[in-house]
Amino acid sequence: MTTDQAGSATCIKVREAVPGDAEQLAGLLDELGYQISAPSLQTQLAQFLADPETVVFAAESDQTITGVILVSIGKSLVEGRHGVIGNLVVRTTHRESGIGKRLVQEAIDWLARSDIKSLSVGSRPQREGARKFYERIGFSFTKTQNWFHLSIE
Repeated sequence: MTTDQAGSATCIKVREAVPGDAEQLAGLLDELGYQISAPSLQTQLAQFLADPETVVFAAESDQTITGVILVSIGKSLVEGRHGVIGNLVVRTTHRESGIGKRLVQEAIDWLARSDIKSLSVGSRPQREGARKFYERIGFSFTKTQNWFHLSIE
């Protein structure tokens, strides 16, 4: 899926990401402190493309990726099937331009085609700008919680 939107100076295209985007996406993720090598990201993107319950959309302008969102269908005994934003990053130089909102809307549209009725996202408390962004586009704050990680080798 691809959508175009004419901007005041440039045209932003939103499309599904492909493994060949890994180099640019790794640099973009690094802007928020997420370090991953391009080859590792390329492998993950290939896996996500094969997963019908996950999608990665990239926003690009003049062949430069300016934003990315990963959305998947989560499952919970309480919520049932629901959408989850795993990552949303907009290039620092392109923030406040509507790209984040466009990417979230693409995610909502994708989820709606699978009859998913809700979308959640987690954000670190210190990312005040992210909290304001999500509230501005209609998300409501629900809770603060701790997340734990266990490596399975």
